[in-house]
Amino acid sequence: MAHIKLEVKKREISGNQCRKLRRDGILPAVVYGKDQESLMIQLPTSMFYKTYKESGKTNVIDLTIDQKSTPVIIHSIDIDPVFNEARHIDFLAVDLKQKIQTQVPLVFVGEPIGVKEKGAVLVTNFEEIEVEALPDDIPSEIEINVESLEDIGDSITVESLPKNDLYEIVSDMASTIAVLVAQSTEEDFASDEGETLVDENGEEIVRDTEESGENTNPEGGKSTETGSKEKTE
Repeated sequence: MAHIKLEVKKREISGNQCRKLRRDGILPAVVYGKDQESLMIQLPTSMFYKTYKESGKTNVIDLTIDQKSTPVIIHSIDIDPVFNEARHIDFLAVDLKQKIQTQVPLVFVGEPIGVKEKGAVLVTNFEEIEVEALPDDIPSEIEINVESLEDIGDSITVESLPKNDLYEIVSDMASTIAVLVAQSTEEDFASDEGETLVDENGEEIVRDTEESGENTNPEGGKSTETGSKEKTE
């Protein structure tokens, strides 16, 4: 996949002064990495959203600063909990010839036989999974077909996922990604990791997040590169 182009400017202000930037439609950000000194930057908020829609957190972006291009991926997005808007972005500079570890979204496809025919409930415990790959080989998403799940207790683990020549899954192999449970025991299987419950009609069952203590921030993914230098605000 061709890299997405994004031009940004250096940022001179930090801390509370960034509030004015945001009011003016400018998003503060920082870029850092293993061989990249931490650099404060800024870009139009609308431009970031347009770029993020194309790249997500897995596709490489060619970030241009003062006519110098640096390959990066979006490392994290700080979300305002009140307005649900991005307020700060971390870009991770990457070496296209060195593998990195990053979180990749999971997409569940199909309807389990046990949900359609036996009234079971599908519990999914993860929204993302960690992989290791060259930056250009990171998949934008990983599909998991759940149609074959038929009986209560049938599950899909990390270990059961098919191997891929371009990337290696490095999450705990024993972790259960999805499992069929009886409706009466669905809460017993629910973890605190933001899982999704689906009933026999294919509708999502929404739990009381306040009661469960569940974190609803959608930006919990991570990307890491060994030896990366720490960011500055």
